[in-house]
Amino acid sequence: MMFPLWTLAGMSFSSIISFGTERFPEGVARRLRVVNMICWISAASLMAISIRRFAEGNPNWGLEAATGMLVFGAIPLLHRFGSSAALLTLIVLAFIDTWRVTADGGTAGGYWLAYVVGGALAVLLIGPDRPLLAALLACLGGVGAIAIHLAVPAATGVQSPEDQFYSLLINIGRTQVLLFAVAFFGARQLARAEMVAAFERDRSDALLSNMLPAAIADRLKKQPEKKVADRYDAASVLFADMAGFTKLTETMTPDALVVFLDGVFSKFDRLVEAHDLEKIKTSGDGYMVVSGVPEARPDHAEAMTRLALAMMDEAEHFEHGVKIRIGIASGPVVAGVVGSKRFFYDIWGDAVNLAARMEQTGETGRVHVTAETARLLQGSFNLEARGLVSVKGKGEIETFFVSGPAE
Repeated sequence: MMFPLWTLAGMSFSSIISFGTERFPEGVARRLRVVNMICWISAASLMAISIRRFAEGNPNWGLEAATGMLVFGAIPLLHRFGSSAALLTLIVLAFIDTWRVTADGGTAGGYWLAYVVGGALAVLLIGPDRPLLAALLACLGGVGAIAIHLAVPAATGVQSPEDQFYSLLINIGRTQVLLFAVAFFGARQLARAEMVAAFERDRSDALLSNMLPAAIADRLKKQPEKKVADRYDAASVLFADMAGFTKLTETMTPDALVVFLDGVFSKFDRLVEAHDLEKIKTSGDGYMVVSGVPEARPDHAEAMTRLALAMMDEAEHFEHGVKIRIGIASGPVVAGVVGSKRFFYDIWGDAVNLAARMEQTGETGRVHVTAETARLLQGSFNLEARGLVSVKGKGEIETFFVSGPAE
């Protein structure tokens, strides 16, 4: 592989920062991109020092700085040996080189700032999965900064005061650039993470709202650990079913069948929403709706019957000559959310069973209701007494057909 510093020209900033990190998981690659930034910035500062030393006629120091530039610039090549190779090499070399250079020129040159920066950045570079190693390196950085001031004088005589001041400026600048670059990188990654989290939260909320009534979804989001179980003393339940559907399935391809059902149920969904009621579920060719749940309403039976008549009108336009039967019953129900992997809002009670029986014993193209529902509809709809109907588990009960709204 060509040495990376020679290929920087013509590479985008993103490519430079991501050099050698592409094969790692994003969480690891993100930290390794920070390692790359530190290597490039350190190499650039050493290049500036090398140029100055050669310009001053000090080739030994210039060559030394140039060697350091090449070493730090080559560290990203170590990513091929694993996620920790380049990182640990950078930290070890930085700590060793900082002590060596400071011991030669004195602490006044500011090289010891690398201990402070290195110790502080160790936590970010190592990551939260290895807290003990990160804490150890941070402590070593602090200990190194203190120890070097105790062991090395401010000036050793190797550098003139002017050179030391120049070195201090470069090291302060390098420290500032490193801290700014890493802070900017971290802030950008945090902003992206927050954006992704907000997107996922919105998508989750939308999915939850599609699965559950809005009021129930809000309750679950506020108190996810609390079970949703409520009793409603006055509600109406509707069951609708397609007559002759089983025979219809024998003549249709799977794709055509799904397209047909999707069209039918989508139209019913729009009607339910327009009447401000709550769809509970579909099962095969069956369709179930509740009124008065989860928001109680005194006109639950009337609202449900208006929906039923609208569904009958809509069914007149269905393909394949499909007709529907509708049954409605009224009374108390229990509603709640069940399931752990897939939330499911359902209702239970005698009214649910009776509504299903009204649909099963009804007639095609008609709305069949119990006596209790008929009582609630008196004066608002025209009712036709059907007489006694045998209902499983109930014996013979009086039922009615709804022929339309009262004039």
